[in-house]
Amino acid sequence: MFKLASIAIAIILFTPVSYANLISVGTGDTNVVGSSPPENDPGQFPGHRDEDNIVNGNGLETNGAGQLIVNTGQPNGNNWNTTTSTADITFDLGTVYDIDFIQIWNFNDSFGNNDFGATSIDLLVSNVGTNAINADFSGSSVVAILSIAEATGSLQYLGENFRFNGKTEGEIPSIFGGVLNDFSALNLQGRFVRFANLDGSTKFGGRTGLSEVRFYGNPSPVPVPAAFWLFGTALIGFVGFSRRRKAF
Repeated sequence: MFKLASIAIAIILFTPVSYANLISVGTGDTNVVGSSPPENDPGQFPGHRDEDNIVNGNGLETNGAGQLIVNTGQPNGNNWNTTTSTADITFDLGTVYDIDFIQIWNFNDSFGNNDFGATSIDLLVSNVGTNAINADFSGSSVVAILSIAEATGSLQYLGENFRFNGKTEGEIPSIFGGVLNDFSALNLQGRFVRFANLDGSTKFGGRTGLSEVRFYGNPSPVPVPAAFWLFGTALIGFVGFSRRRKAF
């Protein structure tokens, strides 16, 4: 009986310590959705500037230092670029996550067009919806405004890191480089993430975009039902009562 109680107590009280992992965001029209169509020439350069480019990793060098590939010409498939000066983009993480880190590489193009990137991003999260298309943020408010600098237009551009959920600089995954932004006092949790009101450039009639986005964290633990907690408390009390009876 004592062994059974110990197992029950361990199940109830033990919470494993886990480190932030890269959250895989699927590509496709239901996983990453931008409010503005990408700058695209159907039939000639299919898929270039598409939203998928900022989550599929094809814009990153493979050296592990978080450096972006410098685009050598237009069009290309290493970033997302819209034909409007403001835009929104929504990500479906697949399940509810504790989102510990967000890494953003701004639009980093050649020929001096790196200023097409966003300078301000409204961050929202939601758990309502079945995919990125129908994610409902009507009950959500802006949890943070992320200010982000223009990219440099060079290979050495490392993006910016935003940390949440009490995380420290020492816990940042090694892939992260560049500017550090501390939002550790903010608890960030959700399945759907929206970057809203991306404020870009007015050049050429208006442009905005991003090059790469990565989320790090772990699935949020399922809340333990109150009845299970009561069972554990009662079991502890029963074991204690039984041991006292044996003592007499």
